[in-house]
Amino acid sequence: VGSIIVAPSDAPDMIPDPLVTQVAADLNRSLIWAGLAVGSVGIIMISLVSRRILVPVQALSSAAQHLGRGDLSQRVSIHGPEEIKRLALTFNTMAENLQKAEQQRRNLVADVAHELRTPVSNIQIYLETIEDGLLGPDEAIDKIRRQASHLTTLIEDLRLLSMAEAGNLRLNLE
Repeated sequence: VGSIIVAPSDAPDMIPDPLVTQVAADLNRSLIWAGLAVGSVGIIMISLVSRRILVPVQALSSAAQHLGRGDLSQRVSIHGPEEIKRLALTFNTMAENLQKAEQQRRNLVADVAHELRTPVSNIQIYLETIEDGLLGPDEAIDKIRRQASHLTTLIEDLRLLSMAEAGNLRLNLE
């Protein structure tokens, strides 16, 4: 489809655009505006969706950094997409388990210190008793030997516990 318009040579500005050319130009202009509008809406939607996903991930990342620095009280709120909720729940469970393990470690160290202090204190008391002349050396030697033996047993138990925790303890179940 086409058209030819013959006009005098002294009036080139007066040539009217054919109807099809005008419609095509209007359509192109409309498509450009529609493309810009859809692109803008798309950018806004992507921004909102990515923020909904990235905010919980950033919170998890920040909490993990604090946890890595030793702050075992770190927890994250459980919100966002289902995968993020599961990850947050897993993180909180891990942090709680680490906190419990740290408390158990502290309790163990306190218990070990107490258990080691008792035989050492007894040995010191027997030695002071000998020095003061209240107990003869022969009587005290047996008691000191028992306390030293108890101390040796405690130290060996600690060594075995350390090996077991490190995964280096081999058991022969015969």
